[in-house]
Amino acid sequence: VAKPLVNCVGAFAQSVEVSTVAQLKTLPSNTRGIIVPSNTCNDAVSYWVSLNQFSKLVFLRVGNDCFGQVAQLVITNVPTLKSVEIGSDSFTEVKHTWPAKKDTNRKFLLTDCAAVESLTIGPGSFADFGVFKLERVSSLKTIAIGSMTTFYESYNFFHAKFELQRSGGAEG
Repeated sequence: VAKPLVNCVGAFAQSVEVSTVAQLKTLPSNTRGIIVPSNTCNDAVSYWVSLNQFSKLVFLRVGNDCFGQVAQLVITNVPTLKSVEIGSDSFTEVKHTWPAKKDTNRKFLLTDCAAVESLTIGPGSFADFGVFKLERVSSLKTIAIGSMTTFYESYNFFHAKFELQRSGGAEG
């Protein structure tokens, strides 16, 4: 069972901690914060994790070495999302080495989240993902991916094409 965080204020007031993919998939749609402790959510093979159903989500915080078997992280049309923080060596099967090949079936998508301000991804996460796409994230101010001191230890999105598409419209 997911653990609600107690004695919290603001966005943390309706935040939960999950340790399995099954728990994540059963959270209520009005969840405001999701915290995944390190070394969890490696319990079962789940092809994808989608956060699209969380219309009130403000933040996602994933620890280190999580979601090792997940091939896609999809965050689309979450209007209240402000920050995404992923620790090291999460969402990857290949750890601490150069991925041998590009796998376009392994995808990170952050799209149509106009309020998102920061995206932080630790070293080694998404190393074997072939797609990295940010689209219509007009409030995005900070992108920090991998090690800020030694790039050769990061391996993030090693074979992926980096796509950052500006939203269209009158302000253009």
